[in-house]
Amino acid sequence: MDLTIDLTAKHLPCGASLDLLIEQVADGRAGVGTGGRAGGDAAERARHQAGCACCRAALAEAELRWSPVRATATAPVAVPEGLLRSILERVRDIADAGHGLIRYTGHGATRITARALRRIISRASTGIPGVAAVLGSRVDPGTRPVRVAVEVIATDDRPLPQLTSDIRAAIRVELDRGASLDDPTVDVLVQDIAFPGRAGRR
Repeated sequence: MDLTIDLTAKHLPCGASLDLLIEQVADGRAGVGTGGRAGGDAAERARHQAGCACCRAALAEAELRWSPVRATATAPVAVPEGLLRSILERVRDIADAGHGLIRYTGHGATRITARALRRIISRASTGIPGVAAVLGSRVDPGTRPVRVAVEVIATDDRPLPQLTSDIRAAIRVELDRGASLDDPTVDVLVQDIAFPGRAGRR
């Protein structure tokens, strides 16, 4: 006997609640009875569904309709490259709002935001042999001398003390050239090491 199930109805012809049956399927319990005629205990509802053609047909139809939703909900989501870095930069921008360097001259004041200084730091660090990636930077313009920091991933082909010394020197040169900021304190944090061409090695 063919049964046509209307999933928009409140109850099946047997009296079972469609809302409960659909909830049952959504919870991944299509084989466990939860929507019997009289609303008795779970065992009674399970027995009802096992012997009820209406309930079995409704569960099968609901499972068919719900399976694409379940597949979508469990599918892995690929995080776009650079998204985390962009989020961290935006968080730092908000945290740094109102902070920066102010220089006064006889012709007025010049304000350089912490964000602009971080751009200079990231640019100075990028491209240095041995730097695989620049993860971010920080600026504390309230200290004297000004303290800055950069976080990087290094490659495995250079000694870290030499690499961090080169990073520190490049940042100091660029901050002096781009923001007239001489003699800053530069902290370099190596967060990780990349091994190009050697997958699985950490």
